[in-house]
Amino acid sequence: MCGWEHLPSKKGMVSGLIIGGFGFGAFIFGFISTAIANPDNLKKVKEDPTCTGDDCNSFFPSEVYDKVPRMIRICSLLWIPLALTGILFVTRNDDYVKKAKIEGRNEIIDKIE
Repeated sequence: MCGWEHLPSKKGMVSGLIIGGFGFGAFIFGFISTAIANPDNLKKVKEDPTCTGDDCNSFFPSEVYDKVPRMIRICSLLWIPLALTGILFVTRNDDYVKKAKIEGRNEIIDKIE
């Protein structure tokens, strides 16, 4: 909404950049998470060595699972400053807010009359 207020003639571009930011963040943090939890690039192992079909369950070794809590803590420490930075820079467009208040008041006056 704030982006649309600042660039009302480019709402599609603003929406696309925001959605692209979500995808790019997931892309980057996927690599970061993998680098923390599975730095040796360990492959999944089959639980039952006699099972050969696609129905067999496969799991990562315990070395990967043991690093997941640490990965979550590190990613959280990275996400917090990013979120706070975003919160600090998101602002409403004062001109748009004033205009909306005036239009809202005019609608109330029109209903009274």
